[in-house]
Amino acid sequence: MSMTVKAYLLGKEHMPKEIRRFAVDQDVSTSFEYLNRKVVDVFSTLRNVPYQMFYKDEDGDMIAFSTDDETATLGPPWTPFTTPNPPRSKGA
Repeated sequence: MSMTVKAYLLGKEHMPKEIRRFAVDQDVSTSFEYLNRKVVDVFSTLRNVPYQMFYKDEDGDMIAFSTDDETATLGPPWTPFTTPNPPRSKGA
């Protein structure tokens, strides 16, 4: 069985730049690495650039996640958000 994920690529000021839907098999739904690869597959602009993934909790807060343990606590339904992290210049 699979679940549908609605993912947002955020742009400036965390405004949605692009929105995609994709399926994730429930047996891998707690794998951060799998989700990470899937996000890069659907948002090809994220290839070879650093980015951070977040989800919006029941209070509307954006919570960062980057491990299997954190991904497992999300529980369906959840919506990931990704935001590119531009490289910082020295001294920033």
